[in-house]
Amino acid sequence: MSNDPPPKSAQISPLTTAIIAAIVGLFGTLAGGVLNIHVERQKQEGSLILEGIKTGDKQAAARNLLFFAEAGLIHLSEKQVETLRKEIGTAGDTVPVLPRPTPGPGNISFTPSRALTPALEKSLTDSLGAFQQYAKRLGFVMGTDVVQVRVVPGSDTSAGGKEGWLSYYEDATHSIVTASDYADDTNMVLREYAHHVLLQMNHDPEVWRRPDYRAIESGLASYLPCSFGDHPAVGDKSAAAMKGEFRPQSLLNVRRVQEIDLGSEGSVQRDGSEIWGGTFWEIRKSIGRDAADRLLVKTWTMLVSSKEPNDAYPNFARTILSADRSLNGGANVGTLTQILARRGVQN
Repeated sequence: MSNDPPPKSAQISPLTTAIIAAIVGLFGTLAGGVLNIHVERQKQEGSLILEGIKTGDKQAAARNLLFFAEAGLIHLSEKQVETLRKEIGTAGDTVPVLPRPTPGPGNISFTPSRALTPALEKSLTDSLGAFQQYAKRLGFVMGTDVVQVRVVPGSDTSAGGKEGWLSYYEDATHSIVTASDYADDTNMVLREYAHHVLLQMNHDPEVWRRPDYRAIESGLASYLPCSFGDHPAVGDKSAAAMKGEFRPQSLLNVRRVQEIDLGSEGSVQRDGSEIWGGTFWEIRKSIGRDAADRLLVKTWTMLVSSKEPNDAYPNFARTILSADRSLNGGANVGTLTQILARRGVQN
């Protein structure tokens, strides 16, 4: 075996070794950099998607995601894009709408939109905050859920998902949606918030399922903001915007509960609001605001649905008389009985 050194062509100099190592390292760095960029891109897309769906509103979330996709900020499949466009529906454009970073006072937050002017937001914030304090004094529990207020442009809430409605409350998302033409009518917005606080105080599913009980709740949801503001009407400040299509609701009426069509949700909400709200306002005039407000809150918390058919209204009458005996030793039983009888309610 020869001990001669290998020919020079077979030798690798230290310089060559260093160059090769540097090239391999460079390729490794480039590959790692590309991988890191990909990972960072995925993280950024994930963050944008999470921000886009924080609105608490499915249509707003769909608009946000489509806007991000059209701007090349996130990648969506054709099927995902089609699903999101179906969700937007009549809402139209893909202008992004993100929530405020933190909710406003009292767990109320506003969805930014062209229809929500700074002046309107301040007015609603002040009104909702004052109404919360009033409700707390009556014994209502506000709960911890953030209520999202969304003002959509126009004379109804078609852009918010419900055609023909002036405003509505959706418990599944804890959202108030109102048409911009009526948003400056404080009682209309407070009425929707009243649905939220009433739900915190009575969890009987039958009370919320049956139309006869929902008619009573509709009246109470209208009465509370009217009593709070000492103004017995809902929608009268927006009468011009209604253009004769929707009549403002007045609690100064002598209508009877038999006028409520329990087969029509529109009548349950509209007539129930006016007739039962008017009944409660008549009670307020007879026994005073504070006594009436406390009595009605006590009655609502005590109310348990009756299994007997056609017994919702008499059941409510029995409950309010029982609440008066508990709060006032029955001092108002006679007055309450007479008012309810005039409205077509027997206990």
